[in-house]
Amino acid sequence: MLGCVLPDALEFRGVISHRTVTHYPYLYAVPAALVWFALRRQPTYASYVMFFVLIGCLCHLAQDALSKGGIPLKTPWTGRWGANFYITRELSEYATAGAIMFAAGMVALLLGRFDYQYLSAELVSFVKFMSGFVDKIKSV
Repeated sequence: MLGCVLPDALEFRGVISHRTVTHYPYLYAVPAALVWFALRRQPTYASYVMFFVLIGCLCHLAQDALSKGGIPLKTPWTGRWGANFYITRELSEYATAGAIMFAAGMVALLLGRFDYQYLSAELVSFVKFMSGFVDKIKSV
């Protein structure tokens, strides 16, 4: 969840112009790739958290790229690219978000991810991960 709001939060209430540096995808994609490679060699709680925060940031940018305003692709300060599916804060934004959630739900359903056994195993794994993460934080 942190990653999903981080690109906007990093603008510090207008100190950095909206959808410039904080919405430049390479600032999140390159570190995400590096952390992913590090995870494959030696997974740690910190690297998992970093990786998923960066993935959340990239998901935020992917949705912003669907808007009329778009995101910068060449440099943080040059023109933005947007698919023009919606305009921010209008009904079209909520319809686009709803369509994305519906599509993701259908993919999960087709892959069998709504099965009770699968979901309960995922919940157990998540609780174990979070308890280990909390233990790591307490030991710092």
